[in-house]
Amino acid sequence: MPKPAAVVESKAYMELYTTLEKSAQELESMDVPDVDRVMPLVTSAVAAYSQCKDRIAAVRLEMAAVNA
Repeated sequence: MPKPAAVVESKAYMELYTTLEKSAQELESMDVPDVDRVMPLVTSAVAAYSQCKDRIAAVRLEMAAVNA
């Protein structure tokens, strides 16, 4: 039986959030920034952040519609 759409979206959101968390931890743990490693981390973190932000905006719209 397929999972409800909300469950699938939550999992994807959490995967994106985890990407952000891991990127931040790795960047913070670098004593000397490795430019070859920093660029891919920042690129993936920016993409994950953008998608998380879009998901949150969609939830806010849904909540506003339900509460209207």
